[in-house]
Amino acid sequence: MTTGNLLQTQQSLAADHASSAVQIVERTVDPGRDNAARLAAYAKLTGATWQLVTEPPAELRRLAKFFGFYYQKVPEGDPDARDWLTGKPLTYDVDHSTTTT
Repeated sequence: MTTGNLLQTQQSLAADHASSAVQIVERTVDPGRDNAARLAAYAKLTGATWQLVTEPPAELRRLAKFFGFYYQKVPEGDPDARDWLTGKPLTYDVDHSTTTT
């Protein structure tokens, strides 16, 4: 959902000729899975042209505390869920707030 909202934001900025005044950055809350190659594949799949970033878990914890957002690794609730990139079974999900800064 976040990426979809950011795609709409990007389109609105372009329509208002304001794209150069705003920098969109999307940060993952799943550094265990989301490495640079995976984020690049996700950008290609979704059409995201902004930065998709990840960081080590300790840095993510510091950012969450500073910006006041929540995230937590939880067991996957759907036993048939598959990873969109690898097709392997998912063993966990990440619950998180939808705070944007």
